[in-house]
Amino acid sequence: MEGFIFECPECGHHITEQDFKNKEQILSKLKTIFDQHKDSYIKILKKELTSDFEKSFNEKLEKQLALKENEFNKLKQEELDKLKDVINKQILQLNKNESELTRLLSEKETEISKIKQKEIDALKEAIINLNITVEKNKIESEKLLAEKENQFNISKQIEIKQLNDLINKQNIEISNNKANLESIIAQKENEIYQEKQKEIDALRESIAKLNNVIESNKLELNKVIAEKENEFNKAKQLELDKLNELINKQNIEISNNKANLENLLSEKEKQLLVKNEQVIVEYEDKIKTYLNQIKDLEVANATNKVIQNKTKGENFEHDVYGELLKVFEDDRVTKITSQDKKADYLQEVFLDTKVIGKIVYEVKNAEWSNAWEKKLIEDMAKQGSKYGIIVATSFNKKYPGIPFKKSDINQNIYLCDADSFIFIGQIIRSIIKIENKFENQRSITNYDEKIKEYNQWKEVQLPKLLKIFEDSFERIKENESSIIKRVDDIRIAREKMQNNALHNIREYIDNLIF
Repeated sequence: MEGFIFECPECGHHITEQDFKNKEQILSKLKTIFDQHKDSYIKILKKELTSDFEKSFNEKLEKQLALKENEFNKLKQEELDKLKDVINKQILQLNKNESELTRLLSEKETEISKIKQKEIDALKEAIINLNITVEKNKIESEKLLAEKENQFNISKQIEIKQLNDLINKQNIEISNNKANLESIIAQKENEIYQEKQKEIDALRESIAKLNNVIESNKLELNKVIAEKENEFNKAKQLELDKLNELINKQNIEISNNKANLENLLSEKEKQLLVKNEQVIVEYEDKIKTYLNQIKDLEVANATNKVIQNKTKGENFEHDVYGELLKVFEDDRVTKITSQDKKADYLQEVFLDTKVIGKIVYEVKNAEWSNAWEKKLIEDMAKQGSKYGIIVATSFNKKYPGIPFKKSDINQNIYLCDADSFIFIGQIIRSIIKIENKFENQRSITNYDEKIKEYNQWKEVQLPKLLKIFEDSFERIKENESSIIKRVDDIRIAREKMQNNALHNIREYIDNLIF
């Protein structure tokens, strides 16, 4: 009964064991169907069992007949083989006799002339006798073969008769077995029906007991659920009270933090502005001091300059290169043009082992040309230099009365005569060092960057954080009236404020170092 599947004869629906356990209606319907079709079921079962038995019996009988027929054919073949052997032996003997006679005849023919007529007649008579003997042997062989064949046919008929008798007996036995089988089937059907009825009754009793157990368990379960629900409501109310208290505290804390934050931000902003103004004033004073020193040096150079009236020769460019190497020993001076007629030099200003600036020198021993300054701008760009100097022997003709001047095209280019390029180089070198020092100090303090970051945070991030605060306050305010139903919303708002807004503000203020 375990794990069976029953197919409904009306609709073909499959009914499993679980269906029998769970649905009592199926059992009653199945019993009705079974009672209606009981006779037809019995006939179908009888027919199927009889057909199966006849089929198996016929197969068995056919196998036995085939075996008997094979045995009969084997015996027949053996007898035929024996007869053929006998005939073949006799034929061989006859052939031997004929060959012997032929041999004797040939021998006797050679002796014909010597043998008398009587002997010839005797030989002929002997030949006739031999032929008669051969004929007799043939007749006897044929008789023997006929007798053997007759005996074989008689034995075959006897065996066939025995087989027919056996078949008749088996047919009688089949008829008897068929009647017995029908009675056995009827008995089995009755037993199966009784067993099914008992199982159905047992299932009904089990279902009734289970229903009673379920009803009793249902009542107990309802009681337990009611108790648990009361306990849960009490615990929930306690949690809600704690949560309301915590929310009130956090609202107060947020208000205080907001006020403190605004005060702190305003103080920090004022401090930054004051420090920035102080730094700007300090560096403006330094720049003014250095500019005054440059002016003093220019005046001193103009006052104390010894005007040399020597004529510059073909070695002027090389003299300039030599002076640069001699004066600026701590720097690196290299020629940056490969043509002999052009004289462009690059001075790389070193501080310790680091290049902090570059100066390009354009040396000209020719009539003044306004194109020199544009050419120098291109060379400065190629070399990555901020400053450039044009040293020209024709400077005094172009600008009489002064030793040097700034270019009108580019304020970082200086024009000078043949005697002032070292002085101008020293001035620019000092400016490069001052600029490097100023840049290093700016990178260390970096007040402008700090102020920029602060302003950006104040303009971008702070409004977002305040918006988060306002949204959270609104959500809390909306949920106060229905706090029991909206506990999750309040918790999310609180966690968002704790994890995002306040945390980010504290972290940013802690990292805001000036």
